[in-house]
Amino acid sequence: MDVYGENKGIIDQVMGNADEDTKKSMYLQLAKFGAGLAAQPGGDLVGAIGRAAEKPIEGLEATLAEKRKGDRDTKLLALQKTFDDMKEPEQIKYIKAIQKEYGLDSFEEAYELITKPKKSSAEIRADDERYFKIGEQMGVSAEGFKDEMKKLKGTKFEDLIGVLSRNDAALPEDPKDRTNYEYYIQPKDGKPVRSVDGKLYKPGEPEFIVPIPTTET
Repeated sequence: MDVYGENKGIIDQVMGNADEDTKKSMYLQLAKFGAGLAAQPGGDLVGAIGRAAEKPIEGLEATLAEKRKGDRDTKLLALQKTFDDMKEPEQIKYIKAIQKEYGLDSFEEAYELITKPKKSSAEIRADDERYFKIGEQMGVSAEGFKDEMKKLKGTKFEDLIGVLSRNDAALPEDPKDRTNYEYYIQPKDGKPVRSVDGKLYKPGEPEFIVPIPTTET
């Protein structure tokens, strides 16, 4: 309602639908009535009033009808603008998706990750080529691996890039060949996962960063 009220006030000003404009128009019609009455010949006061009021009354009806239509149009415009304002921009959705996918603690952290100073084009190309080559050597989706490693840059998972870039990081097909609490790369899409008690977890899930339990010996 706050957004709607603000929008309607602005639209009123732009379109001239404020009550003050209506009053001015009505005063003008009354002035015409007064001038018309003064111009009528004497003798028949009721007739004179009727003749003088005929056109101004039509003008008043037109003014009020126009105001009602203007009010309705303004409300519809304000409502449409309000709904548009309430929609979440695509940029916000993207930042929230990054925050959720990588389990970042706050929206601000995800925003800083996305808006941080970018590397030069030469550095970006070098990183892309390196990650792509590592993905090929591991036998996973090279394009997917490259994209996922770039996402980890600047996050609290950045230290995992080295872990996930090891030669044997490709996720073994047989669960029995997977080391518990180890990080792997899914061959099909190049995404990082963690094997915990026989299940796979992705960034953003608590198990992805849960500490390895220790036992006394």
